[in-house]
Amino acid sequence: VSITSTKESIYNAKQASKNRINTAKEACNRYNITYNGDAASRFVISDKYKFMIDIIPKVGSGTMRGIGIKLNPESTITFYRIKMRDMSEFGHYTKIVFFRDPLERLVSFYYYAVHSTRNTGSGFYEAFLSVLAKQAGSDLKDWLNHNITFREMAEVIINVGFGDEYVGKAFPQHVNPQYMVSNICSFNADFIGHLDKLYEDIQYIFKVVGVTDENIYPAPHVQKGHDRLKDTIKDLP
Repeated sequence: VSITSTKESIYNAKQASKNRINTAKEACNRYNITYNGDAASRFVISDKYKFMIDIIPKVGSGTMRGIGIKLNPESTITFYRIKMRDMSEFGHYTKIVFFRDPLERLVSFYYYAVHSTRNTGSGFYEAFLSVLAKQAGSDLKDWLNHNITFREMAEVIINVGFGDEYVGKAFPQHVNPQYMVSNICSFNADFIGHLDKLYEDIQYIFKVVGVTDENIYPAPHVQKGHDRLKDTIKDLP
């Protein structure tokens, strides 16, 4: 292995974040992305270390919840819902957000909430089942215990849309694009990380904001999203 290739393989969290911030700003300007006046995001907030993490479902949100609990063990609130028009109140806080490959995020949601092996009682499976039965002109009871495929789920989202009374209102945060959920074009993010580099990015930005207790850091773990993505899209046309 050459010295050059070794240097190029070293991940630089600070530079990677700068690149992502520039990409986000460019996209926000190019597509003139705006949000309504009531737009809001959920944040893990640390008043002690003066930072806030924008939470996007299926983008390490469980890990972020764990961080919030460790930072505020006596609080009963894990996430704080902040409207974008009130973000000026947190002007001196370091603003952090993580993103994920969009299709990989959708596959993760599928296995979390819709696949036959799901272990959540959130009602997501039932919501999709209702739409499928309605589209087929069938009675819902004829679809009970149906193993919804990823293709069926994707077709519902594409054909019905995010605002449908059966689907959109039930879980818009899970299927809506990440730029919509995060409201990234409404505020200036100080650090943008990526789920693939979650451990490295958290280590870097936590040191920047002064978190010295490594017990708060998330434990390194192997991401399964890439393998599940490859296996799942095999069934797509």
